[in-house]
Amino acid sequence: MKSVADVDPRQRSNRTPLQPWVFGWTGRLAEYFTSLGMEPSVASPSAGWIDGYLDLVEERVMTVPDNCIDGFAGCYWNRPERYLDPVVQAGMSVLARQSESDRAAGTRRLVDALDSGEWDRRHGHLRELTEFDMGYRLVICGE
Repeated sequence: MKSVADVDPRQRSNRTPLQPWVFGWTGRLAEYFTSLGMEPSVASPSAGWIDGYLDLVEERVMTVPDNCIDGFAGCYWNRPERYLDPVVQAGMSVLARQSESDRAAGTRRLVDALDSGEWDRRHGHLRELTEFDMGYRLVICGE
């Protein structure tokens, strides 16, 4: 399965019909790692990009289970403590691409939110869920 980042949208005619694509999300991480919100991301294309380059045949919601261990950006939506681990950060492209100072500042903000109980006040209900719609979508495209 390809990511939208793997193909230049101008090469659209070179794709085969009914090819699946997955679109990503950085979501709540951007609350703490604020430079993520400023980074343009081909993994999270705008509606205009999708409308302009893809012949959408079908769209499927891809919920993330509460015990996901894959390590992508939304993987630990109910276990924010995992985002503090330098090994997790190094294996997660959206965090690994951040400058050391931005990553350290985001880690401090998340530590503060967890230590103060702020994260649980705002998002603690997520710890009770068994799956969550993070906005990930599988889109099946025509020619």
